[in-house]
Order: sequence, then C-alpha cells, then structure tokens
Amino acid sequence: MNLNALKNTEELQSFLNGSQAVAFSLLGKKEERYAFIQFSLCQMQLTAHSIGGTCL
Repeated sequence: MNLNALKNTEELQSFLNGSQAVAFSLLGKKEERYAFIQFSLCQMQLTAHSIGGTCL
C-alpha cells in the first residue's frame, strides 16, 4: 500500500471499500503508531483543518 497516492478522504474511503480484510500485528509503541497515523493524515492535509491540530 502506498499512502502517497491517496490525496483526500474520498480516495481513502474508496481504497478502504475496495480492500479485503487482512490480519496484521502492530509493532512498536502506541505513541509511534499514532505518530505514523498523524504523519499519514498530514500528508493528505486532514488533521490541521478538520481536527484543529497542526502538522509538523
């Protein structure tokens, strides 16, 4: 999966709707996972506008 190709929430939703269920395990600390999610959302410029946060 390449998150760089997803530019907005509609594309993200379309991707998720077209995906089959997968099993996976999460590595790393909870803070690291949240940082990755925040970074990915910032790439689509979602968090700064819709959640009130800032993208660093």
